[in-house]
Amino acid sequence: MHLFSLAFCIIRHPFDTFRALQASRDRFSWWPSLFLLGLILLVRLTYLFFLHFPMASTAAEDINIGMEIFTFVIPLTTWAVSIFAMTSIMDGQTRFSEAFTAAMYCMVPYILLALPLMGISHIISQNDSAIFDIFMVAIEIWVVFLFVVSVKTMNEYSLKKTLLVIILALLFMALICAVGLLIFSLSSQLYQFIVGLYKEARYVLFGT
Repeated sequence: MHLFSLAFCIIRHPFDTFRALQASRDRFSWWPSLFLLGLILLVRLTYLFFLHFPMASTAAEDINIGMEIFTFVIPLTTWAVSIFAMTSIMDGQTRFSEAFTAAMYCMVPYILLALPLMGISHIISQNDSAIFDIFMVAIEIWVVFLFVVSVKTMNEYSLKKTLLVIILALLFMALICAVGLLIFSLSSQLYQFIVGLYKEARYVLFGT
């Protein structure tokens, strides 16, 4: 089924959409998921830069584009890795490529609604910010619901087992992040040590 057909289908028929994704595994392509990831990042950056300033938590000039991209790409990727790992040892049927693609499709409500919500922010007052927050929370709940549905449908789990796998996947994600931060910290210290050693050796040998 075409990328855009599935993207709109997931709004009305999420269960059928995830089954269709898995049924087409023999014709799998990374392009749809990478295209959706690009859309997610584009929507996120547009939302941050053009959100009405009374509703924004961060001023436009303080936005770190690299960090914003990082905070979307890393969680979505580690989610796919974690779900693939957990379902592999718990009688699941999901490949990594399918878990990653499903995660991108789970973000479709955000892609479709974030920019209209950004537009609404320019026509409501700061006193009505609670309404804006309710809409944003509703989008987040919808996205979380789709993530749960994707795990349940694509692995034919019961609801209880689905929730267990998700909890284990979240713990595994935390572990991946902790290990990543540890490696980054050690690498940074090693780099600083090598630079310091180089400067010391240069000073001893050349006096500079």
